[in-house]
Amino acid sequence: MISEQDKEMMDVMARGGKKKADPQLAQAKADVMAQLQEQGIRPEAMIELAKAAEMVLKDANLYPMFLNRAVELGIADEDDVKEKAIDYPTLGSIIFTGKLLGEY
Repeated sequence: MISEQDKEMMDVMARGGKKKADPQLAQAKADVMAQLQEQGIRPEAMIELAKAAEMVLKDANLYPMFLNRAVELGIADEDDVKEKAIDYPTLGSIIFTGKLLGEY
């Protein structure tokens, strides 16, 4: 007889080690993907910007480069990036979105 723990381990192995997708997270990803598509933003660009946002959290001096990259990727326009102070809530949102897109 196979234990529940063994069954779960076999499921994880069958999925190639990936976690079982939560239906709510899958729906959130689908919603985000739809919004990105509507805005003409590639998911890969958002993931790249999320990684850059994480770097800003480690080194605040990278914030101007982060803003420039957001413009280059078409995620922000010049008017959006005139703010001098780091916008931590926006960084958090971008990081969350990038992780959501990259992992599920």
